[in-house]
Amino acid sequence: MVSGDYAVLMLIDGQQVDFGVTAVSCAGGAATAWLIARADKRRRRAVAPRRAAVWPHRD
Repeated sequence: MVSGDYAVLMLIDGQQVDFGVTAVSCAGGAATAWLIARADKRRRRAVAPRRAAVWPHRD
């Protein structure tokens, strides 16, 4: 991610405030990407072609 590289450069330059803001932005982007990938994986499992979407039940 570009923001991750920018964060490292800001830390090297001694600007901790900019590093913190950029690091949070980078972490937020990574978390958003993870959530989208997880939601997509669950959706694909539910609409698998030619298969019944059956999940095991715990009794």
